[in-house]
Amino acid sequence: MPQDTHDGRVHCSECGSTYFYDAEFRQYGSGGGLSPSDHTWSTKICMGGHPLLPGIASSRSVEVGQSLEQSIHAAQEQRARMSPDRIEADLAHDLITQAEIQAATDRLHALETILEQLRQQQALDQAAPG
Repeated sequence: MPQDTHDGRVHCSECGSTYFYDAEFRQYGSGGGLSPSDHTWSTKICMGGHPLLPGIASSRSVEVGQSLEQSIHAAQEQRARMSPDRIEADLAHDLITQAEIQAATDRLHALETILEQLRQQQALDQAAPG
């Protein structure tokens, strides 16, 4: 929703932008190709790409307005799921961290050292008379 401030300008509540463009939306049906519906809906989009949720105007179909708001909410939810922070958080529990990689590397080097020492000891034991 837009924010009004003391300077009289509308600000995007998501990014703070005060500049917007008008975007016209319409639904399309898939019967026999893409055909637009008779209803269009205009809303403002800020420079950051965030739509200002439209109010339901009395001159427009309430059903169309509600459908547009549902579409906007669905798009916003998808955007939230696709944000880098969200993706990182979702994957964090499935992926190995840098610290875990370093710990595994350190253990591997320690095991390689032990194995080399055992090989050297075995070679000494086999070379010793006895």
